[in-house]
Amino acid sequence: MGTAFMTISAIHRFKVSDATVGLYTLVLLIGETIGYLVLGRLADRFGHKLSVEIGVLGQLIAFALAIFTSSPIIYFFIFVLIGLNLSSANVSGMMIVWEFCEVSRVPTYAGLANTARGVFGLLAPLLATQLATVGYGWLFGVCTLFCLVGLCLLRVWVKEPRWHHAWAEESTLK
Repeated sequence: MGTAFMTISAIHRFKVSDATVGLYTLVLLIGETIGYLVLGRLADRFGHKLSVEIGVLGQLIAFALAIFTSSPIIYFFIFVLIGLNLSSANVSGMMIVWEFCEVSRVPTYAGLANTARGVFGLLAPLLATQLATVGYGWLFGVCTLFCLVGLCLLRVWVKEPRWHHAWAEESTLK
């Protein structure tokens, strides 16, 4: 929810120029491109859960850096990490959902996943706007906390469906 405020934060905190904002966009696209190449390959070999975890970790680090940075130069790295997260969401965000079910249930799972994203996508900007009025540090702090909780839940609670289903099928055959 705080990603949309990253550029605004840099402008307000450091009075960066329009040219610098353009360069932030460029490095975001570079990070996204690298993410597509690397995370796509990792997802193919090790499953989509790893790709999602790396993307969330990148976003978490980006928010944490945005809280504590004292230089607009650090925002270049922040935008690379945001690009990495965007590619993770695009590469594996929906594919992992499809791996949780059999083919006949994919439309149901996809619909539920998109509905959940839609609800959060509607409410998150409203919360982000309120937090931004208090201060960008608060906004990015809450976002860091949400990313940390989400990453921990993903890591502990969610089993990689590709390997979990293979193991379950193997054990039922014995």
